[in-house]
Amino acid sequence: MKKLFSFLGAGSVLTLALLFSSAEATAQQATARVLRADINGNQVHMYLDHDSLQSLINRTMSAMDANEDGALLEWSDALTNGNNPGMNVNYNGFSVYGIDSLTSTGLLTADSLILHKDAEITGKLILGDSLVVAGAAALDSTLSVAGFTRISDSLYVQMDANFASTVHVIDSLVVAGNTDLNGTLDVKGATGVDGDFDVASTMFTVASATGNTAIVGTLDVTGDASVSTFDSSGETSLATGGGTVTVASTGVMTTVQGTLNVDEAVTLDGTLDVTGDASVSTFDSSG
Repeated sequence: MKKLFSFLGAGSVLTLALLFSSAEATAQQATARVLRADINGNQVHMYLDHDSLQSLINRTMSAMDANEDGALLEWSDALTNGNNPGMNVNYNGFSVYGIDSLTSTGLLTADSLILHKDAEITGKLILGDSLVVAGAAALDSTLSVAGFTRISDSLYVQMDANFASTVHVIDSLVVAGNTDLNGTLDVKGATGVDGDFDVASTMFTVASATGNTAIVGTLDVTGDASVSTFDSSGETSLATGGGTVTVASTGVMTTVQGTLNVDEAVTLDGTLDVTGDASVSTFDSSG
């Protein structure tokens, strides 16, 4: 706080201020007509109204020394008092520094806002343009994005991630741990499995080391099946739904180690050789 200066010094400062802003002072205080003029023909005589100047100085000093203790108010006092009574402040493009705290209950409009420390916003933050964050961003609650979201770098999620719609992966999908699919898996391209493969644990298994395949249920093949070696440990039925059965090829022998039971007629296109006994109840020969 600055102490009251002498009347002469204060009057000099106020006189200069009034000379350069007499129009504004007249608009704000009609009775403070400090600068007067007398017109006589082509001559204009300007002079100061000392009584009006004295009255203006007294009112100004009274306003600046509201506590009547000889201490004048400064800008720091006006800001500390919270702009009370309220008034608009126009800085005309100048910068404002040294504000400890700024509270606005109404609209705060600024061209640019630079904060060197933390900013706390208790209400909603609406951005009309892009949001650029140069450092890390921590969100303590949910992040809702109504439009398209592009992430130029990696995405790391520590907890579960739920996708309510389709997830498109343009490049490879690498899963380091186990993968659980509760729905259907549709694969349009080739599928490679480097380890063992099983369905329902033991119903259908393929060993990756040997290629051995075990099927607990029935195997139905509607098309051709090419088997280099076929071993059957139980009862085997061929062409039970109809159709012919061809065993081996021309010139290749077929061996039946057990009993051969034929329920219907047998047609032999070649010679029948029997090395052991042959029992025939009825024998017909046309030639």
